[in-house]
Amino acid sequence: MRWIVATLFIMNLGYLAFGFWSGRMSSGPEPQTPAPRPSAPASLQLLSEIGPGSQLSDPVAAAGCVRIGDFPTVEDAMDFLARLESRGLSARGAVQGTLLPPVYRVYLAPFSSRDIASLRLEALQQAINDNGENIESFLITRGQLENGIAFGVFDTQAEATALADRLRTMGFDAQTGPVPQAEGVIFVQLSEVENQRISGSLWQELTLERPQIGRSENVCETIAQANQFP
Repeated sequence: MRWIVATLFIMNLGYLAFGFWSGRMSSGPEPQTPAPRPSAPASLQLLSEIGPGSQLSDPVAAAGCVRIGDFPTVEDAMDFLARLESRGLSARGAVQGTLLPPVYRVYLAPFSSRDIASLRLEALQQAINDNGENIESFLITRGQLENGIAFGVFDTQAEATALADRLRTMGFDAQTGPVPQAEGVIFVQLSEVENQRISGSLWQELTLERPQIGRSENVCETIAQANQFP
């Protein structure tokens, strides 16, 4: 009887062991949770996210240099500069050469219209003849003194002042002023940003009296070697 009980006990233990082992084999390895992937830094941006108007280059490096010219005289370049500035554009004059000492002009300030200036010139020339003087006089048709009257230029300020004094004794309010001079290639320089503001119609307006001048881009090295004025 005792052998029967012992045999049944051993059989039960074996059944329990078999069930435990088969359960582990069928369940397989425990699933592992994948580690989270690090997110991309906030400063990175996909190329597909960059719109057509986005700028990737340095705006300062892309500014560029533009040259407008050439001008026959410094005075003509300065008149063009004045036209640019009157339209809110920033530019500088320059010469690839040498700045020379100025000469001096004697003139009457501009009148309100070309017709008035022409009438005044006739009266002035008659007065000069009546006084027995031999003084050159002509109408200024372009530049900052347009519609004024000029009496020539002189190498020294003393010579210009002496003629102005003679004209004042005849009742004319003559003035004197320096005229800058240069030897070399005279042009106007401006940045690419300012150049882009000059539309086709504005360029035609600015060059109406100067059809010979043109624009050259990417000339920073040439401009850096030039002498600026005024």
